[in-house]
Amino acid sequence: ENMIATFFGGRVAEELIFEDYTTGGGNDIERATSIARKMACEWGMSEKLGPLTFGKSDGPVFLGMQAGHGGGRDYSDSKAQEIDAEVHAIVMGGYERAKRILKENMKVLHEMAKSLLEFETIDGEHVELLCNGGTVDDIRRRLKDHETAMAKEQEEARKERPSEREELIPSKKPSGLGDPDPIGI
Repeated sequence: ENMIATFFGGRVAEELIFEDYTTGGGNDIERATSIARKMACEWGMSEKLGPLTFGKSDGPVFLGMQAGHGGGRDYSDSKAQEIDAEVHAIVMGGYERAKRILKENMKVLHEMAKSLLEFETIDGEHVELLCNGGTVDDIRRRLKDHETAMAKEQEEARKERPSEREELIPSKKPSGLGDPDPIGI
């Protein structure tokens, strides 16, 4: 149910903000419907239909059965209508849940939209920050702090290792009297 509600987040946001919607949520709607159908028909997760499986046949699958022609269905037409109604109810429940959540969190929705417009992508830490009342300015500060810390780490690492020039010049040891001649002369 959480996944289905999540799939409707973008679609509902478009409806709430623009009072219209685009085709962008098409794949999300397809995925939500697929999960709802599996909940009702395969996973026994429907209170109305019970812990039963519908539409699974143990026999061989023939081309005609895949296309919906022939004896692949193990339930009646009236049960098919119940299944369709239950799938619809599950999907619409997720849609309404997404709508309620976004309406209750309009400030977060607007801050998230501003953040995405500015940064194009945001990570889970930033989403959590926004959900807990943070703003785009807070994300900017965190990103700047992160960049400063990274630059400081790189500077420290550079100071700790010898420069490339120092690595290429062999160290010169003063030779004293009685030292063996390295060349052998």
